[in-house]
Amino acid sequence: MTSDDWPNVCVLCAMHDRQTRLKHGHCCAVCADRLTADVRRIGDLAVMASVEPKAGTGAMSTAFGSKPPINVAGVDPELTLTGHPPSPTVLDVLESWVRMVREERDMSPYGPWSGHAAATVATTGTKATLVTCVGCLANQTEWVVGTPDFPLEDYRSEITACVRALKRWDPMAADPGTMVKCPTITDDGECGYRLHYHQMHEPVTCRRCGVTRDAMTLAAVAMSDGRDVWLDPEAAANWLGISEPTLRRMARRGQLSRSHGRYLIRHEQGSLDGTASDRHNVIERA
Repeated sequence: MTSDDWPNVCVLCAMHDRQTRLKHGHCCAVCADRLTADVRRIGDLAVMASVEPKAGTGAMSTAFGSKPPINVAGVDPELTLTGHPPSPTVLDVLESWVRMVREERDMSPYGPWSGHAAATVATTGTKATLVTCVGCLANQTEWVVGTPDFPLEDYRSEITACVRALKRWDPMAADPGTMVKCPTITDDGECGYRLHYHQMHEPVTCRRCGVTRDAMTLAAVAMSDGRDVWLDPEAAANWLGISEPTLRRMARRGQLSRSHGRYLIRHEQGSLDGTASDRHNVIERA
């Protein structure tokens, strides 16, 4: 049997370097089910973001750490950015896909539909709009994955970005750590695989290119290329050559950006152990 006998493969599996052959169509059942689950998960995570932990239950610690307590009074999770500014919000992403699906299927226009549908759910405002968008997209998965000219890969990527943006509010989710893209240069350019680390001196092996580096080296290389990196307090203070109390004071004064217990460090700021030569040596070793 030759490859010509298998004209159909799952395009979503191909995004992860897997080949799933199909008798017909371009999306396997597993990916279709996972897509529906992730769309619905966006709604579930948005609800979790509005839950305030009860004191004394023991279910969640309010001690200082890398993850804040789930207490976002006054914050609308559906307006969470899906990436660094000027990325769209979660609601922006969902609304754009709902508009597209409804237009392609000659359904009623988005504006009148969303206003009526939002009035039927047990919440108000932009969260009601999110709930209705989630329900619409989840119910349209069969059409989405079965339409040959639908931009399925882009849709999958943006739904994943929404889930990733809201996962910070999931009290049961494991901390994914800090993400740095793999800087290994291959024949096709930079590897770019998403690497995660929790401690700065832990070894991190790229599953795509197989290269192992410690997390401090990854951060140094990333910043040498002009990229910004989020670091935990110890690593950020070490990079800047200051104490952690000084680091926190700088953040309170607005001199550094802080989010979820990590600090945004730019490549022109500081160096490892406070010395520019040390940073240069680490980059050279990489």
